[in-house]
Amino acid sequence: MFKKYHFISIGGSIMHNLAISLSEAGHDVTGSDDEIYEPAFSALKKHGLLPAKTGWFPDRIHGGLDAVILGMHAKKDNPELLKALELKLPIFSFPEFMYEIAKEKPRIVVAGSHGKTTVTSMLLHIFKEAGRKCNFLVGARLKGYTTMVNTEPGAELAIFEGDEYLASALQPVPKFLFYRADIAIITGIAWDHINVFPSFELYLEQFRKLIRSIPQEGTLIYNESDRILAKLVEQSDASCKRIPYRTPACKAGPGGIHFHLNGEKYRLPMLGIHNAGNYTAAALAAKAYGLDYGLIARTASGFSGPSRRLEIIAQNEELTLIDDFAHAPSKVRASVAAVRLHYPRHHFIAVLELHTFSSLRPEFLKEYEGSLSEADESLVYLNPEALKKKGAGIDEEMIYRSFGYPGLTVSQDISEIREAVKNKKHKKSVILLMSSGHWGGKDWSDLATFAAARKKGTL
Repeated sequence: MFKKYHFISIGGSIMHNLAISLSEAGHDVTGSDDEIYEPAFSALKKHGLLPAKTGWFPDRIHGGLDAVILGMHAKKDNPELLKALELKLPIFSFPEFMYEIAKEKPRIVVAGSHGKTTVTSMLLHIFKEAGRKCNFLVGARLKGYTTMVNTEPGAELAIFEGDEYLASALQPVPKFLFYRADIAIITGIAWDHINVFPSFELYLEQFRKLIRSIPQEGTLIYNESDRILAKLVEQSDASCKRIPYRTPACKAGPGGIHFHLNGEKYRLPMLGIHNAGNYTAAALAAKAYGLDYGLIARTASGFSGPSRRLEIIAQNEELTLIDDFAHAPSKVRASVAAVRLHYPRHHFIAVLELHTFSSLRPEFLKEYEGSLSEADESLVYLNPEALKKKGAGIDEEMIYRSFGYPGLTVSQDISEIREAVKNKKHKKSVILLMSSGHWGGKDWSDLATFAAARKKGTL
């Protein structure tokens, strides 16, 4: 039966994907937002879902709607939300809605402060290769998938990336708690989202709740090499089955990483030995569901990885350009270490954009100390708009002190950062771009063309 849904904050990363998924399934979908950026803008326009005007319009909320889906971007006083409450319409946050779709199916939920998207995409790859249909939610675009969300009927299980961030203004509860995991993976814990979890202890408590929420017949798969997480699991009175894992010994080379697990050989065409640990977590979850280790091992060589996760976006003899979503300190450290491991003889330039609430708070900046130390040169871009909105008390001198990196370049001018990178004339360079933002709207892909032209002497 087709239904009518209205999205408040349709321009969100997951929200617009969910809207498209429901529309493609034949449902009547409308939405509003006060700002819509790429890629949501073009995607919504392509599917006929782009609002004619930006802003909030209470007259779009009416008694004929079957449900309103509320994004985190919308505040409690949002006029469309107030109208929906007045009409007593069913209101769901997107994690609530995804649970409603999948509540009759086994659910695998991937949580942790880092690696969630990668492990979730690995699981989707494994189950796709096994011929199993899944409902899913993943935080990046994947090759072979049209959206980041799948809600179609007929799936035998659900695989959800479980974020610890809050669900909505009406329900300030971590998203991963709504999914009620049957099999949960926790990849590690490193303090993040200090705007809603101002202390590390409060942040830890969210993961305690997740562990307690797993049913007795359920399974927890956790990274025991993370001492904080291991202690949390050890102290928990949860009665579910517990399966620890570690990153296996592996060899890294230009073609990716090679390792062994449960008597099977794995070749994973990705950068970073930490991804051997990620695939181990995915393999254990797939096995816990009932898949065969032999099949799981065979899938590894065909995994290409999610977008913007150590993704090589341009490469020639002169330069390798890698795009990465890293922004939190633990993610930055892992990405920098991965690139250094795979490109030991290249001149390594790390470029980081700070734009999240956490990364622009004085009390959190110290967490970045030493995170760029394995690079030969490092540059940090402070988006002035983000700094104005979120960066209370932050200045460039504070960045220098916090990172503890001699020779660090810091600027609020993206053109200055780009020119500084272009002026590096080392042969065999690798440039790692790390951001969960948009680099002030600038595209970096021209760097590889520039490097090739310089080598040929045409510049």
